[in-house]
Amino acid sequence: MTSRKIKKIILVLFLLVLSSCIDQPSKTPATIPQKTQYKMNQYQGEYGSAGFIKDHTLIVSIYANDKNTQWNFDDPAHQQIKKQTLSYLSLATKWIKKQVKPYHISPEFIYDWQKYNDLSLTTTFNEDMVVDNISMYSLQKQCIKQLVDSHTLQKKYQAENIIYMFFFNTDKTNPINPWSLSHSNGTDFNTEIINIFVCFDDILTPPASYAHEILHCFGAPDLYYENAYIMQAYVDHCQEICSNDIMYGVSFGEEMIDELSELDAYYLGLKDHCHEVEQWHLHPSDYQKEDK
Repeated sequence: MTSRKIKKIILVLFLLVLSSCIDQPSKTPATIPQKTQYKMNQYQGEYGSAGFIKDHTLIVSIYANDKNTQWNFDDPAHQQIKKQTLSYLSLATKWIKKQVKPYHISPEFIYDWQKYNDLSLTTTFNEDMVVDNISMYSLQKQCIKQLVDSHTLQKKYQAENIIYMFFFNTDKTNPINPWSLSHSNGTDFNTEIINIFVCFDDILTPPASYAHEILHCFGAPDLYYENAYIMQAYVDHCQEICSNDIMYGVSFGEEMIDELSELDAYYLGLKDHCHEVEQWHLHPSDYQKEDK
């Protein structure tokens, strides 16, 4: 064997040894992190069906016919309106989540009926339900009891809170604003409902109205009229400073330029104190004595 062939053999052996020392990429698939199982808090319903905004909240959308308004989901126009209500609900809940983030909470809202089809229901009332008073609350509460298995849904989606949002397909001639009834209106209203009228006062009900009504369900009071929590002097103050507080007024259109004030946060149970309460002699928050 010539010295030249010997050198070639030595070189090949050297390269084989070198390659065995180099780390080869692992063929074991990467471990996929498992989502942490959410542990529900033990909420007993003492603040109505929607208790603490920091927890998980289920929003059940109920598209209702009544004496004067109807939905026809075979009609593409009605299908589009329904999708728009979902889009506005999404904008509203995202805005709320962003606004409460400085208070070190991360609430979750479960509402997407395109993803979870048991969160969208339909019903029919024989009465005129587009009213500006509480006269139809008992009828709506009865409807919920018959239509919604709330306990099963809350267990399925791991949600401590549940809100029932009724949608009525009103046109722009409707003069009645969306409104809600919640525990803050009295213990007779522990089933927390929101009535969204698709249009009112010649406008499409904006996402800010959805957010405004959802915040009611967690204890935030209206600031644009005197009520059990807010004195007239503070209402006048809001008017004087042209308040941008979402509980005083709402922005129209899809862009939400509203603000969630420290006073709102106090009434939502996110702050223990707010100087405006003492300054304006406002009623204390229902959550004042609670451990958040």
